[in-house]
Amino acid sequence: MYIESIYIGNFAGLHRFGLELSGGLNIIEGKNESGKSTIGAFLRFLFYGFTGKEDRERHMSFLSGSAEGSAIVNCDGKRYRIERRAAGTRETLAIIDLDDGSRCFEGKVPGEVFFRLPERLFVSTVFVGQTTGRKINGRETAEAVENLLFSADETVSVKKTLQLLDKARTALLHKNKKGGRIRELEDRIASLSEARREASDMSGERISLGGSVEALRNRIRSEEKQLEELQENLRIFEILEIRKRNHRLQELEKQYRRSVEEADRFRLQYTRGGFFPDRQYLQRLRDCGEELSAADGAIRDIRGELEQFEREAEIRRADRRNRSERLDAELARLSYRRSLAVAAAFLCCLLFIVAASAGVLMLLGGSQALGVGLLSASALLFAGMVTGFVFSSRHAAERKRLEAGRQSDEDNGHARLEQIRLRLEKANEERARYKTMLDDLCGQWRITPSTRALTELTDVLEKSEKLAQKTEFCRVAYVNLKTEAEERSAYEAEDDGQPCSLPDKFDPKEAGRRKSFLTARIKIDTETLHRDELRLTQLSAVSVSPAELTEEITALEQERDRLTEKHDACLLAYEALEEASRKMRGGVSPRLSETAGRLMAAVTDGKYEELGVDGSFSLTFRPDNGNGTRMTREEEYMSAGTADAAYVSLRLALASFLCGSDRLPPMIFDESFSRLDDGRLTNMLRILEGSRAQVLLLTSLDREARLAGGCGGLRFRTVSLD
Repeated sequence: MYIESIYIGNFAGLHRFGLELSGGLNIIEGKNESGKSTIGAFLRFLFYGFTGKEDRERHMSFLSGSAEGSAIVNCDGKRYRIERRAAGTRETLAIIDLDDGSRCFEGKVPGEVFFRLPERLFVSTVFVGQTTGRKINGRETAEAVENLLFSADETVSVKKTLQLLDKARTALLHKNKKGGRIRELEDRIASLSEARREASDMSGERISLGGSVEALRNRIRSEEKQLEELQENLRIFEILEIRKRNHRLQELEKQYRRSVEEADRFRLQYTRGGFFPDRQYLQRLRDCGEELSAADGAIRDIRGELEQFEREAEIRRADRRNRSERLDAELARLSYRRSLAVAAAFLCCLLFIVAASAGVLMLLGGSQALGVGLLSASALLFAGMVTGFVFSSRHAAERKRLEAGRQSDEDNGHARLEQIRLRLEKANEERARYKTMLDDLCGQWRITPSTRALTELTDVLEKSEKLAQKTEFCRVAYVNLKTEAEERSAYEAEDDGQPCSLPDKFDPKEAGRRKSFLTARIKIDTETLHRDELRLTQLSAVSVSPAELTEEITALEQERDRLTEKHDACLLAYEALEEASRKMRGGVSPRLSETAGRLMAAVTDGKYEELGVDGSFSLTFRPDNGNGTRMTREEEYMSAGTADAAYVSLRLALASFLCGSDRLPPMIFDESFSRLDDGRLTNMLRILEGSRAQVLLLTSLDREARLAGGCGGLRFRTVSLD
């Protein structure tokens, strides 16, 4: 299934915008703020609608106050058009079958129809956003995958069902047996039994409970004060850590800017005539020099051949003079013989006429014998005439052949000489052309064509590349820390800018443990106080007879037994459902680990061959320690680029597991590979192109298209938004 085209009527900052896509790898380039992330957000809106009020307000058009657009999708050879429009709080959706123009899939979500993924899993697998794509929301994604596999419906939550069973069971009886309706009934029964047994000394118990309640109140106030102080110190510690990180971020930014300025100064220093050389320019100089040297060699070879030809021509002219003399003698002999043959033929012809005429006259005059003799002689003369003409023709043909041979030898010599001269002229033109090209290239950076100039150019390029690498290193460090700060700022304490300090030898870990302890202690003491106050109130209000207490105890025991049976049924159902869910989850992680590990090995050229995936989609890996051994480590030990590659591999494995490798939905990556080096990015592009899924790669750089173009046989389409 793939998207053929999209049209955005109004959506955020895009208006009347169209985009044609191919079924494979699509690299969509555009500068920052050109609308790349808006395209990804539009596709999510088109297939799933707005996620809430904030999403709606962010992407409503300022011009029209609405959001609308369409897309044409191809699913299993059939084409559909999806149209969605939102105005105010109202949304309209239509899915149209383009074969007959009819509406279809009424009341269904387009993303679930065509992608076979609910929105939560779509965002966690094939939709890799600009700021949210590097991690997977493990808790929500794990719940959605479990629900989808367990009940074929993402909305039917196994966890919620377990929570409801657990809530019902806990409402009846807490796990620690210290709370719940059954426990309350048991406490009430015990309380009434005690009241019935100890009615005589009720006053003493009330006095004791009163003192216990007051002591608990004082202790709770003390613990709450200690907890408040700990919370304040932890807040100050967090603010101080934020300030340290911000200071480090400022230092990294300064280093990055200094490296950029240093690189710019170097380029400006070696920019001549508005031009700064690059590796392509150096290669062109070398290629042009090699071509010029080759042209000089060719000219030397052709000139040697010309000299050799002239020496051979002199020898041939001498031979030709000797052959010409012999040929002239032969031609004269043939002319003489031809003349004799022609003269003999004409003489025979004349005698033939005379003999034939005389023979005819003799026959007419009655001299038969003489007439026959003359006619016989005329026949012999006719044969002699024919023979003379035949020999004449042969001598003429032989003369013509000899003259043609002489002309052929002369023509062949002239043709070869002309060919050598043409080759020499062409070689001179080629050398002049390369000499002009070399002079133009040298003039571009104002250098002379020499080995020293090439050495200087090589040194300049190497220094420029080192400065660029230094700048990139500073940029990556700055971007990583800035990204971390932005991701953590949402749940960190707000810094009011006031001076603050911590007590000496303050231990944040110990303070955290102390805070957890006091919180739990206050909760227990508060529950105990509530129970004691309730008991004190009950004791103060008791004024019934033992018979009335016995009747109430019997009723409470019956209710307790009924609720106990209900509690046992909830516990049995909870354990059975939890065991079934655990077995199902146990079969998912190994398959995801195998597929994600195989993809990660392809991306990193085998450096990371094993990835572990737990139930919350957190990653572990086993890198080579350098001595042939491997040790399992958490994802925090990965570099930023490696972590990006690992989580993209996990997303692809999860999408293949849920949808099948032959029915992957379109995958959208918004600036997802900025921290990958060229080699791993090239491998990732090969994997994405070979996944048989449509890929939309949104980027502000030309690096992806350049690397894809350098891969032999990699099919992709580049779209520019500029």
